[in-house]
Amino acid sequence: MTQYQMKRSICIVLLMFIMFTTVWQGPLSHAEFQYKILVLLSYDPAFPTSTDILRGLSDTFDDEIYELDIEFMDTKEIKSDEYILTFHKYLESKMLEKKPYDMIITFDDNALILQIMYCIYRCLSL
Repeated sequence: MTQYQMKRSICIVLLMFIMFTTVWQGPLSHAEFQYKILVLLSYDPAFPTSTDILRGLSDTFDDEIYELDIEFMDTKEIKSDEYILTFHKYLESKMLEKKPYDMIITFDDNALILQIMYCIYRCLSL
């Protein structure tokens, strides 16, 4: 099994789990989202795979159940540690003003690193 097939299989299992647990939650009102999800992409919107990723997310996550907050990091062009730290501070200030996320989905290494940094920061500041 290739690395791509392994990642795809893991994503499918995760999405099936989310969809299965959603079925047992009961009906939702149209005015209220049940799950709020932050989607971090290491790319910019013009990156070749961004369109496919966004299409896959919209096909998978029903707008009436999930609220997707999509952030493009653009780290394929801007790679400095200072930029990553600035982006982290931007997300942190944005999260202070909004309802907390139920889930974070990352695409590519830089988005995952940012998520890990945020988790470590949150744990150390408790």
